[in-house]
Amino acid sequence: MLRKKPQSDTRARIMEAAFELFGRYGFDGTSIRQIAVQAEVNTAAINYHFRSKEGLFWEIMVQTFIELEAQIKLFFEESKSLQELSLKTFDYFLEESYALKNTMKMMLMEGIPLPDHPEQLAVINNPMGPPGGQYFAQAVQKEIPYPLNREGIFF
Repeated sequence: MLRKKPQSDTRARIMEAAFELFGRYGFDGTSIRQIAVQAEVNTAAINYHFRSKEGLFWEIMVQTFIELEAQIKLFFEESKSLQELSLKTFDYFLEESYALKNTMKMMLMEGIPLPDHPEQLAVINNPMGPPGGQYFAQAVQKEIPYPLNREGIFF
């Protein structure tokens, strides 16, 4: 959801519309009908693809986490230092500030039940913190001459 892609299929149009509306009006302030109108689909299409508004919400979050994880991995592979990785990530966040703002708003929404699917839950509950956390941990460890435990890396 961070990078704009051609939205030629119904599922992608629904996700893009919901991402924008959830970021603007929140989960409770966004209806399935609003999403359908924005995506130019009927409400049955949303239910068919995502089963519920909660299912749609979590699919957006999971896809956003996956895309961000992949982008930070690419930056990690291209970077020669922690500083370079940090600067590339910072520049990316600046370029994608609107999408990042929507994602952060969605992350802070309360009262939404956790996803039903174990795969989605695994993506959301990354043990190294936010998406890309393990790449920052590896970059930190490369620059420290002694082994760090998880707490040391976070510190």
